[in-house]
Amino acid sequence: MAVSQTNLYVESDNLIKVNGLIDGNDDTYINTATIAMSLYGLTIINPDAASVADNSGKPQITITGHTLVAGDVVRLVGTPSYDGEFTIDSVISDKITLDTTYTNADALTGNEEIYKGIINGTNISLQYVAASDGNYKGVLPDIVRMFDSTYYYMFVAILAGATVLLFRKKWKAVYKS
Repeated sequence: MAVSQTNLYVESDNLIKVNGLIDGNDDTYINTATIAMSLYGLTIINPDAASVADNSGKPQITITGHTLVAGDVVRLVGTPSYDGEFTIDSVISDKITLDTTYTNADALTGNEEIYKGIINGTNISLQYVAASDGNYKGVLPDIVRMFDSTYYYMFVAILAGATVLLFRKKWKAVYKS
């Protein structure tokens, strides 16, 4: 199954919508997907070129000069085994430990990307709109702290059958009074 989606909307009432989710193989609407979205700051953090180490059964990554702290939510992109969203379990100097099980000593190149999540802005679920053609909606919590005229990354993960579509949109928060 190939998944196609081009319309993503955030309205003034914090309503987030994905409209017209389609199976690219047969052009039928997908009404049974699981969709979650998360907001991340614009700064992309690159780890040091090294291996993911084992820290008491959890993966540890070296990032020189980072400002991450325990409890931060991060998304890793471009790693062989650890792509996804994780909470930072602990920080010791230039090393962060992810709150997940260590599985592999991946050789990192320094080109991988780490995004820091916006507080209260991660793992927001979008639900199917009954009797629609592939439409889903959710609400961005009011407690998400964003700033006018600041750019953010929005990652939307769509699981439809065995296919996962992850797309990243760069967008700007603009408030109207």
